[in-house]
This record gives sequence, C-alpha cells and structure tokens, in this order.
Amino acid sequence: MTAEERDALRADLGRASADCAAAVATEFAAYADTRRRSAEQWFALLSRARWLRTMALRRDKSWPEASMARFALLAAVPAAASRVEGLPVDVSVKRNICNVLARLPALARTLDCSSWEFHELAQAVTLQRFPAGQHNWVVGGAGRAPLLRMRVRPAHALRLLHEVTSRYGGFAPVASIHLSPWRDKPVVLRTEACRSFYRIARSMELQPRLKGIQGMSWLHSECLRDVTPHLAWARDLFIDNGAFTAEMEQAPPDCGVLTGSAERKRLYESGVFRPRVTLVLWHRDDVLDWAARYPEFGDAAPSSARVLAEPRVARRVGGVGLAPHLVPQ
Repeated sequence: MTAEERDALRADLGRASADCAAAVATEFAAYADTRRRSAEQWFALLSRARWLRTMALRRDKSWPEASMARFALLAAVPAAASRVEGLPVDVSVKRNICNVLARLPALARTLDCSSWEFHELAQAVTLQRFPAGQHNWVVGGAGRAPLLRMRVRPAHALRLLHEVTSRYGGFAPVASIHLSPWRDKPVVLRTEACRSFYRIARSMELQPRLKGIQGMSWLHSECLRDVTPHLAWARDLFIDNGAFTAEMEQAPPDCGVLTGSAERKRLYESGVFRPRVTLVLWHRDDVLDWAARYPEFGDAAPSSARVLAEPRVARRVGGVGLAPHLVPQ
C-alpha cells in the first residue's frame, strides 16, 4: 500500500466511523446504559458464532430485534475500522470493506439478529467476510461438510477425497466464495467475477496458508450450458483454469435457480432442467497463475484494458456472460 493509498483509506475509515457514531447518537439516545459498552465489546460480541451472537442479542427483551441488531453493527464499526489497515488482504479489498462500513447505516436498517442477512453483515463488520466486488469470501474448509453429510454423489466422493488429501493436503483453510449481497450491480457478469477473483488472488498472496478457492452453487452445474448458455462461464472459468469439480444433490427450487428466467423456471417445473449444486475447488497455484496472466483485472489497470479472461485452452468462441440477466444470491 502506498502512502497516498494509506492516507485515503484512513480518511474514508474515519468518515465511516464518524457517520456510524452519529447514527448511534441520534437514533439510540434513549439507550444510554447500553451505549456505555465500548466498540471493542460490541465487536467481540458480533465476532461470536452465529447462534451465540443471536442468543446474546436476544437477552434484552426491551429492544425490538431489528433495533438491537442495527445498534450492535453500528456500535462495532470503530473497532472494525481500527483493524482494516493491518489486514493481510489487497488494498482493493480494504477499500471494499470501507465501502461496506460507510453504507452500514443504510444496510442495517431493517435486519433482525436471527436473519442470514444480519449474519453476513456481522461477519463483514467483524472482518470475517471479505467483500471483493461481485463476490465476497470467508475462510472455511474445502469439502468437509459435503462429505460428512453425504451430499456428494458417490461417483464423485472418492475423487473429491483424493483431491483434498493429495493436492490440498487437508480440508482447510480455503477462501469460500459467495455472491455479495452488497454488490453494485444486481447481475452476475464474467468480467465482474474476474475482478473479484483477481482481488482474492492478490489477497491470497499475502496469506500463504490459504490452499485455494472453494465455490458451491447451482451456477457451476454442467447442465446450465444447455438451458442458460450465457451463464456457462460460471463453470468453465474454473475448469478451464485448472479447477476440480464434484456434483452434489439436486438444487432445491428455493435456492434461487428459478429466479430471473421464465424459461429456466418452465424447464425446471417440467422436469427437464434439474441442476445439481456443484462444488468447485481451485488450487492456489492455479489461482495465482491465472491472476498473473490477467493483470488487466486489477484495479490499477485502465478500464479500456479490461477484457474477458480467456481460458488456458479455449473451449468455444463468443462473448459469453455479458448479458445482464438477474441471478439470485
């Protein structure tokens, strides 16, 4: 990080902290006793496991859940801001964290402490979930839960176990990616995904312990190519650059597979389209190799130089993934 970048980051973090502190002072003036807790104490409470955090926030019955959740998030921001500069992540990720903190008064307006949206935001505020643009990531285990729950198809289970034990040398830690609920565009595009993966790769260089990237989604299903070809890149981008895939159970209808496409919904309901949740493991060596070959996805690259990352061995020709189709979280 350059001195100029450091100064700009510190200024933005200072503004975000001040705005959140002002929101606490104006919206929660009646809760003076609760406000006596320090930002560090609220940060520590939000850092707990999800069920412990929910239980702790629900103890005070005098607060509506949404108000308590909102207060806790806002009150923890100064503690979060003081840690951002020292995080072992790329400066672009630090800027994205700062952006989430700055938007917190709006993002945390209606959340209750038991909701998944609050859980994701609490992870972001406590620097356990890292926003990288279209995607964010948490540090997790590679494939352990699917194996233990027997969700991986039998034909793929042994391959997955061999991949994890032989190449990865264990189940964890990996960067587990998710579509970001705070992304600027409500669409999923290949270019935006590449920018996110590039930021994760640069952060991975600062964290030698990370073994790679893990993804788990119906968007990686092989049958997506026949029904929604403009999203086929969501699988091919990984496979064409060295990633391993393993199919799991059929994607349930409430996972978002029916959202954004009337044709996809029709085919699903008729039984023709049955995508499987698919696990992707992208080893750090392949991730870093990909990033080295495509520096145009870095934030310092001029926008005119940013192009679609072609696979190492192209499987087809065409500008896939450019159409602005809505895709669920």
